[in-house]
Amino acid sequence: MPALDRLQAGSGNARFEVVAINIDTARLERRQAFLREAGVKSLAFYADPSAAVFQALKGAGKASGLPTTILIGPDGCDIGTMAGAAEWDSQEATELIANILKEWENLKLPPRPGAS
Repeated sequence: MPALDRLQAGSGNARFEVVAINIDTARLERRQAFLREAGVKSLAFYADPSAAVFQALKGAGKASGLPTTILIGPDGCDIGTMAGAAEWDSQEATELIANILKEWENLKLPPRPGAS
């Protein structure tokens, strides 16, 4: 989670947002405390206590376990899926995101909905 927070802090903008969804169905009161304790400051808090989002992804063959990362393009379609943990603030990951954002910029796409 701290790596995703650093990725959001360094790369988040009107065209890119890291969306981490908590699907914990137990200890619901602990979700935001966990983020505080982990030092997460840049990620928005999203939760699905029913885990319906994971079940939908699993049913579509997009997720088999957690964590699962899905990169979604500005058209709402997935670009890629990765199962397992990753260092999303590593040089390789940030270069990947920067290159994708550059491609999107070249397409002259509008900002993501709700972005300022």
